[in-house]
Amino acid sequence: MEALLRRAGVAHWTDAVYDDGLLHMDPVAREVIVAGDRAKLTPTEFRLLHALVRHPGAVLSPQQLLRQAWDDPSGIGHERVKFAVMRLRRKLGWTDPDSSPIESVRGFGYRYRRPDSTGP
Repeated sequence: MEALLRRAGVAHWTDAVYDDGLLHMDPVAREVIVAGDRAKLTPTEFRLLHALVRHPGAVLSPQQLLRQAWDDPSGIGHERVKFAVMRLRRKLGWTDPDSSPIESVRGFGYRYRRPDSTGP
């Protein structure tokens, strides 16, 4: 699975602007706008969100997210990812797990669901 994700470009940073109507993310300007409101994210939160939106619909494991979002993932446990996702959801106003575009996939990891696929 990890080899397939590497070939699909999971490990590469992109400067492309992401915009799905709900979320606008500009990696060059380090800007995140949700439903018209600017969100202030830490660098780690920004990288975490960027890793998720680059691969909408793909489930990324905590290990993959640790490698992509933390400067030094060695020695950091998976619980750190869980709490970072929780803080990120709160900052973006996505506190309802059923409607949040950032979905927890029990036993596997997390995925970003585009707004057209965020239904229950």
